[in-house]
Amino acid sequence: NVRSTALVQLGRRQEAQSTIQDALQHAPEDSFMHANQGWAYMHDGNHQQAMHHFRESLRLEPDSEWARLGVLESMKARNPVYRIFLKFFLFMSRLSDRGQWGIILGLFLIMQVLKVLGQHASIRPFVVPIMFAYLAFCLLTWCARPLFNLVLRLDRFGRMVLSNDEMVASNWIGGLLVLSIGSAVAAILLSQPAGFFLSLAAVLMLIPVSGVFSADPGWPRRSLTAYSVALGAVGLFATWSLATNGPRSSTLLGVFLLGVMLFSWFGNFVARIIPAR
Repeated sequence: NVRSTALVQLGRRQEAQSTIQDALQHAPEDSFMHANQGWAYMHDGNHQQAMHHFRESLRLEPDSEWARLGVLESMKARNPVYRIFLKFFLFMSRLSDRGQWGIILGLFLIMQVLKVLGQHASIRPFVVPIMFAYLAFCLLTWCARPLFNLVLRLDRFGRMVLSNDEMVASNWIGGLLVLSIGSAVAAILLSQPAGFFLSLAAVLMLIPVSGVFSADPGWPRRSLTAYSVALGAVGLFATWSLATNGPRSSTLLGVFLLGVMLFSWFGNFVARIIPAR
């Protein structure tokens, strides 16, 4: 079990498959090995075969969290958009902490270079779409899991697989999306620019709210919760200030946007911490 798990994480999938197949021949009722086989298939992009082994693992051990997560991911992988992000998540999971931060910093530096290049009118039409795509990608890397968990709640079996924590997270994501859409509609109907900012703020709050539920319970989650509550309060004050033509509108708006940007770094760091039990 340990060897097969390590081989999958190292990306040596052929060796992992061989090890797992040999183990299953000797112990076909090994729940953990079926789950490992499922994850090996997930890394290969074969979510249908993975689902078969995850279901078998749960049949043998109904309380297996490793298999439950596998079922959840393989169900969401039926969506072609989520499959793109799942490949990225699995790729990142095979890297060391240093490698993961290297990817994050590398993408950030590339965007800074593109921002400078975008100042030239001749190449700006090519740079701007790339930067918007990058920002959308960053947003979805934070909220893809809870967002697609929300979609999964339309499936009867999906609702059974989701944990209480995942259900609560998807409730928050759904609430923020409703707030964003409602604010945009109200802004159009009432010709109130503050509504557009509230709509944008609700979308950006997907990042800290998703970050809260990605952290382990304990002080990491509490610290991210406090950050998110404070950030949400700033967003509401900024909206109110814009609606009433307050003198500090620009300052509050800037603080909110800066807070979201800083959370993408701070949240990444805190979410990786496993508190002592």
